[in-house]
Amino acid sequence: MDGLNLSDANKKKLERMNNKLAKYKAFLDLTKSRGDDRHQRHGDLSPHLETRAESSPDSGIDVAAPKPTHRVMPAEELEHLRARLRAQQKDKLSRPLLFQTHVPPLIQCADVRQLLMYALEGGNAHGLKPSWCTLVRWQKISQIIVVSVENMTMEQFNAFSESDPALRLFLDIRGPLVAQESGHLAQNLLEYPLSQRSLETIPHAKKRQMVSNGALNVTYDNSIVTVTRTIGGVLGFLSPISRLHLLMSVERMAMERYPVHSFSREMDIGHFVPTKDTYHPVSEGSPMFAVDCEMCMTSAQKSELTRISIVNERLQIIYDTYVKPYNPITNYLTRYSGITKAILDPVKTRLPQVQDAIRKILPSDAILCGQSLNGDLSALEMTHPYVIDTSVIYNLKGNPRAKTSLKNLSQIFLSKSIQESEKKGHDSVEDSRTTMELVLLKLKHGHTFGDVTRGWNFSQLEQISQTETVEDEKAHPETSAEFIPMIPPPEEIPLQFPQKRKNEDTSPVIPRDVSLSASLYTQSLLECCRRAEKRPYIAGCSSYVEELQAVKPEVHHFADSKGVLGTTLENATNFDLIFCDVRAKTSDDVRKQEKNNAILMRRISRLFATAPDRSLCVLVLGGNCSQGKEFSGLCCAGIKAPNCSLMDQSMSEPAPDPD
Repeated sequence: MDGLNLSDANKKKLERMNNKLAKYKAFLDLTKSRGDDRHQRHGDLSPHLETRAESSPDSGIDVAAPKPTHRVMPAEELEHLRARLRAQQKDKLSRPLLFQTHVPPLIQCADVRQLLMYALEGGNAHGLKPSWCTLVRWQKISQIIVVSVENMTMEQFNAFSESDPALRLFLDIRGPLVAQESGHLAQNLLEYPLSQRSLETIPHAKKRQMVSNGALNVTYDNSIVTVTRTIGGVLGFLSPISRLHLLMSVERMAMERYPVHSFSREMDIGHFVPTKDTYHPVSEGSPMFAVDCEMCMTSAQKSELTRISIVNERLQIIYDTYVKPYNPITNYLTRYSGITKAILDPVKTRLPQVQDAIRKILPSDAILCGQSLNGDLSALEMTHPYVIDTSVIYNLKGNPRAKTSLKNLSQIFLSKSIQESEKKGHDSVEDSRTTMELVLLKLKHGHTFGDVTRGWNFSQLEQISQTETVEDEKAHPETSAEFIPMIPPPEEIPLQFPQKRKNEDTSPVIPRDVSLSASLYTQSLLECCRRAEKRPYIAGCSSYVEELQAVKPEVHHFADSKGVLGTTLENATNFDLIFCDVRAKTSDDVRKQEKNNAILMRRISRLFATAPDRSLCVLVLGGNCSQGKEFSGLCCAGIKAPNCSLMDQSMSEPAPDPD
């Protein structure tokens, strides 16, 4: 029985070996046929595969196994290949690299400045790195060429690129730019606010010396300038504007991290509730409501809503309630929120009730106002399309990312002290009223009021009238923590500015706050060049460049853009930083406008084409702010390569200017 089983096992083993042998033979035939085809195409590069007979002790059958042989590269050819690889690696490491980390919904002039400062000084540029792109091996940059173009929009550049794509392909790092006020693009790019840390390192005597020789620009210093004024004084040379002019665009809201569904990749807002199911278009008659929220820290490791206050344009409270979060509170943050355990324990209102109340109170065309309102909407877990943000419309630091606190804005522009008590904390009613007063003040004095990026400065406060003031309403409707007051339907709310009265009280315009004072000093990129031992060349046709020419020998003013670019082209090889400030000619005729833009773009392309290898080329379009409408600009950049296609297409002389 055992012998029978052994015989069957041998048969099965022999059958398996025969199957393997058949596979080996098929594989060998396939290898030989491919080898013959290879020899027919490329000649005899190596001998055919040799086979070796191996005997199987079980079957006694010889099995042929393939034995590949590899071609040995000659020593000279191998060394030549290694030398080429070493040269390529060396060339790669000798070139700067610029690539885009993400495409932001909007970028500011401050973002462009950070790129330029980092290209000049690297890590020494106050520790700032551009957030929207990454620059590697900045030391290898041979030259920096920047061209700023006033009154040209991103749409106009895209229209030009359709017929002449060379410039767009070269400047492949790009992002939409916030529209700049006409005449201020060059200043916003060249000047930057001095940080608190940097200012503290400058002795007072040296600081005054730097101011006198132009190395440091003073926007305001409360130890040098003393101005007094009344609350809400009138600037006679500024005119009122529409509330529609202050509305934030969707792109700007996304940049400021507002909850916007179309730009919510980095924010979890799927559960957020809209303030209305449908919205009506806003108009000059759309009502404004100021919102302020207080938050406490909960066990969910985040700040959650504990109080909300809403006031109308008459500074009347229309909604004010405490809110109890579902998660247990771990820190009441009383110093900031004003909330205590005793206040919140009896409260029964929850977030969904607040959301329902807001949806009932607000009309479909309501405009919400607030100081950094994005945080309040996130705490409410709601979205709203029409927003005015006082931290955006008031800019005292020149850097859009450096916000001035509501406390400082109130002291400067309203001469009113808020948030004084650390024990009692902030009062959301007081903060929301202050926010509304600041918005009304901005509407009355104009778009540039309180915004240094639009040309406003603190010296203009001396021209404010001493006789008028904004009066707070004496009677404010009282609301309990659990009561939602009844208000007239939205169409019946009278829309008017608060009444005014005489007030002879005066107070310092700027509180003696070190951080605020530090933010009002600015320096120029020319100072960066001096520290980096770079030779700058500034040319332009704006009034800012003309004023700068009087104190800076590196600055040259010309009558038109043609003179700026033509002269720069002749002197480009002698400097490390070249900055050209030009202006696009405007015309009501669309075809003529396109022709003007094409001529200007070809001149700029020619300047970039003659730049040396490894140059950083940056083009900044200022956009257009006209009649309350903002058309975004554009910033695009690229590193010049030896085989740049821009060279051949831009060397020809551009057509003459049209009549």
